Amino acid sequence: HQELHENSTCDIINEKVDKEEVRSALDLLRPAERQAIYLNYFEGYSAAKIARINNMPRSTVLSLLQRGKQKMAKALKTLAFIQNRKINIRKIRKKE
Repeated sequence: HQELHENSTCDIINEKVDKEEVRSALDLLRPAERQAIYLNYFEGYSAAKIARINNMPRSTVLSLLQRGKQKMAKALKTLAFIQNRKINIRKIRKKE
């Protein structure tokens, strides 16, 4: 399991969700989704580069990223609901 860095390049949610919760959400993904998200958001690889690494079409990588982000958002919202917290999940995007 790769380490999530303190200053990751990913703006997933507000500060009320900690790194452990993000790790848990990542663990719920299929391996291909998890790898695509990790390489894109935490290592900074483009979808085209990830596609070349994995010998797959860029469109497949884009689908993996989209599905993975949706699953993570749902998992984090569910966790917040269970813990009776209100969080604002913003669109996952790379910080410039």
